[in-house]
Amino acid sequence: MTHIPPGLQGHINRKLVKQTVMTSVYGVTYIGARQQIQNRLLERGWSHNEQLYRCANYAARVRTYFFGLINPLVDVYISRNSPRG
Repeated sequence: MTHIPPGLQGHINRKLVKQTVMTSVYGVTYIGARQQIQNRLLERGWSHNEQLYRCANYAARVRTYFFGLINPLVDVYISRNSPRG
């Protein structure tokens, strides 16, 4: 992953990404995640500009990347720990 955009440093916290994590089970897309993050940044007083898009884009890419790493591990865990019938 690339370095965190300077405008986003200090703004990444649980509230910024919680909605994207919670809606991932419903199949939120990368574009949907980016929009959710943009909305949280707008709530914090950011204005519509290129920096808002770049920062939300970066955060959504990171979220998508890590979900890609975690999902196969979750599938293995579930298959190994589910009750046998």
